[in-house]
Amino acid sequence: AAPAAAPAPAAAPAAPAAPAAVSVPGSVSPDLGGLEEVLKFNTIRRAISHRMRESLSTAAQVTSIFEIDMSRVAGIRATLNKGPAQQLGVKYSFLPFIMRAAVEAIREHPWVNAEMRGMEEAVIKRYVNLGMAVAIDDGKGLMVPVIKNAEERNLTGLQRAIGDLAEKARTKKLSPDEMSGATFSISNYGSAGTLIGGPIIPVGTVAILGVGTLQKRPVVVTDETGADAIAIRQMMYLSLSYDHRLVDGMYGGLFMTRLKQNLETWDAGAYGA
Repeated sequence: AAPAAAPAPAAAPAAPAAPAAVSVPGSVSPDLGGLEEVLKFNTIRRAISHRMRESLSTAAQVTSIFEIDMSRVAGIRATLNKGPAQQLGVKYSFLPFIMRAAVEAIREHPWVNAEMRGMEEAVIKRYVNLGMAVAIDDGKGLMVPVIKNAEERNLTGLQRAIGDLAEKARTKKLSPDEMSGATFSISNYGSAGTLIGGPIIPVGTVAILGVGTLQKRPVVVTDETGADAIAIRQMMYLSLSYDHRLVDGMYGGLFMTRLKQNLETWDAGAYGA
C-alpha cells in the first residue's frame, strides 16, 4: 500500500500585531518590525536633555520637603471664585497663592533667589522673575515661561500671567524674552497626581520649588487650649531643591518654614483679589 501522505504542516502562528503608533516629540524610525522605535530628539527635547545634564553636572543639589496645611488657602480660594473672580474674569488656582507666599518668603531669605557666578561668587537678585514649568505635547515636552517682576503682582495679576503664559507655551507662541531671565522657579508636578518630587534646579538659578498634589487627609490639630483632635485637612507637600554651594540646609529650611507659615496663616485681605 502506498505510504500515507505526510500531514500538512501546521500554519505558522500569526505575527503579533504592531503596537499602535504613539505621537512623540521628534522623528521616529521603526525598528525590529515595529516592536521598538528609535526616537530622534526634536529641538525642545534636545534642549531639556542638555540643560538638565548641565545642571546636575554643576550644582550641588539638595532637596528638602515640607508638609503644608492648605485648608485656609482652600477656603479663601473658594470664596474668591464665587464672587470677585467672576467680576474680574479669572478663576483662581492654588498656584498664585503659592507664588505670592514664595515671593514674600524670598523677601526675608533672598539667597534662594540668586545666580552662581563660577564656584566662589553669587549674585543675589532683589527682584523675582518666576519661572513656571509647563508641560506641552501631552506631557512629552516642557517649557518654562517666566513671570517678570512677580513681586509687583497681586493674586489676580499672577493668575492672569499664569493663564496667559501657559497658553502661549502649549501653542508654542512664547517669545524668547518670555522664556528667559528666571531668578526662581516653580514646578507644579502635582497637576499630574505626584505627591512628592525633587525637581532639578534650572541652570542660572539656585533653587526651585516643587508643588505636590492636594489631598484631604486626617491629621492631628491642636486648638487654642492645647487640646489635640483628628481633623480632615487639605494637605500638600512642597519641596525645595537648592544649590548647596550657596544655600545651606538651615537657610533652605528657614525659607520653607516662612513659606509654610505664609500659606497656613493666609491673610484674606492681603495681596488683592
